[in-house]
Amino acid sequence: MSCLHFTTGSMRSQLAAASGDDDVVAQFLSPPVSEGRVRRVRVLAGDIDPRVRESAALSRVAPVDVLELLSVDPVASVRGCVARNEFTPVDVLKRLASDSEESVRAFVAWNRSTPREVLEVLAKDEPEVVSGVAGVLLG
Repeated sequence: MSCLHFTTGSMRSQLAAASGDDDVVAQFLSPPVSEGRVRRVRVLAGDIDPRVRESAALSRVAPVDVLELLSVDPVASVRGCVARNEFTPVDVLKRLASDSEESVRAFVAWNRSTPREVLEVLAKDEPEVVSGVAGVLLG
């Protein structure tokens, strides 16, 4: 799964304007989230295998408490997946912005839900990969 987003808000607006038919998108919306799906994400979050926990951390339906739990996981790649999830709460992203692993901080910088003030701090981060990503998003 890629953490890159290939369309910006303005690109999506242009695509919507060009299509002229707003009802087309509604035909392809995902079904509502079931309790069973949320329970499965909770089970995945407690798995011994970090790759399974990564999957839970990337889930669009991961509850806030699961994202908070996985944001302090001992495995950096799991915390990175929490940082990549665009549904991760801002307070969790703010905490992950000071993670000891630069890859986690870089994913926080790349997350389009990260507030501008956090990006401004990350733009001064020592590793160029973190500051570079934050700088690009700050424009």
